[in-house]
Amino acid sequence: MALTKVSRGLLSTGIVDNSDATAITIDSSENVGIGTGTPGASTKLNVAGRALFTAGAPDPGDSTSAGVTIGYDTSNNFGFIQAVQTGVANKPLRIQPLGTDLIIMGAAGASVAIGTTTASTKLTVAGDITATSTGPSIFLTDTDSNPDYQIKNGNGTFRIIDTTNSTDRLNIASDGNVLVGQTANSSSSAGTILTGSGVAFHTRDGGVSLVCSRLTDDGSIAQFRKGSTVIGEIGTTNSLLTIGSGDAGFIFNSTSDAIYPWNISTNAGNDNSIDLGIANRRIKNIYVSSGIYLGGTGSSNHLDDYEEGTWTPAIGSGTASFGGAWYVKIGRLVTVHCNVYSPSDASSGNNVFLSGLPFASGGGNQSGSAGGMIAAYVSGGPYYPYVGASTSTVYFYDQNTGAYHTMKHSDLASNTDFHFTISYYTDS
Repeated sequence: MALTKVSRGLLSTGIVDNSDATAITIDSSENVGIGTGTPGASTKLNVAGRALFTAGAPDPGDSTSAGVTIGYDTSNNFGFIQAVQTGVANKPLRIQPLGTDLIIMGAAGASVAIGTTTASTKLTVAGDITATSTGPSIFLTDTDSNPDYQIKNGNGTFRIIDTTNSTDRLNIASDGNVLVGQTANSSSSAGTILTGSGVAFHTRDGGVSLVCSRLTDDGSIAQFRKGSTVIGEIGTTNSLLTIGSGDAGFIFNSTSDAIYPWNISTNAGNDNSIDLGIANRRIKNIYVSSGIYLGGTGSSNHLDDYEEGTWTPAIGSGTASFGGAWYVKIGRLVTVHCNVYSPSDASSGNNVFLSGLPFASGGGNQSGSAGGMIAAYVSGGPYYPYVGASTSTVYFYDQNTGAYHTMKHSDLASNTDFHFTISYYTDS
């Protein structure tokens, strides 16, 4: 190689190889070109080709002025580009490819800032980040025993995955549904689905799927609306459940084992103002085991029984045929009916009576009752059925100006036919 003077009018020095090609040029402004004869007016070192740095250390440890060092650490086997400053620890490295874009490494300790000069975390980006692959991911790895997570674009589904337990914790499906605890996007699978159309599905196998709680005062817990109009509420008062709309509601009192009317708007009781059903919207059947209070709340208003059925009469002497043996029981009041015909005994002096009433009469004379009767082919009369106290038998008495006179079998004929109806009280 030879050192050659190549300038015209200005002093510059060049080093040429054996083929007289310029290898290194130092111009009059002390700019150095390697592989080029024109290093540039404001470029101190211009390398036309590949540069290889094979030794050095990130921190020169000497009085080197502030600047950038490039080298390869042969002790630890890594290459480096390091900003240094005399008497100061290594400085951040700033890469500014388009003049205004910034990449700063070491902006705040061991951190990287992109698009900004300050970094509050290990990586701070002022702008957008794009990750492109068949399934781009960000991994968040904890240093302790807590679960690690992966944020992933899984074939169009945004996924947050618990990589420690290999479980999807949150998905946003391609249709926009938010999935928690499931990936099937189906209400038949355990988990939660929140749709963009406003529908939420909560599915759980073997447990409560929805919990709503009001922590302090009484009032509405869940509110239902048609547009902006409230049409119903589920709430609480004194830790009891209320449900309804406006003044038409009910409270479920587990302390008293009772359900009764409640004004949802005022969260207070609502006495004697709510109908159960209307004229053309009736309740089909009501099943009550104890009774109903009608027209009042006293014991005299308590209707505890209503019953309809048939009964099996038996005549006191001989045999007879019977028809229309029915009864109705309302509370304590029993009404029975029967048709008696073709008695076999039409001659004895025995009293005519029928046994087998469906309920025994109550005790005391107040339970004795008389009824109405029509008869054909019967001597004497007219006759009336009578039920005394504490009995299941009905006798027949005629109208008499003297002592009571009962119907006898001798008053009957083989073609006798009579119908009677009587009401009496029972203690049953």
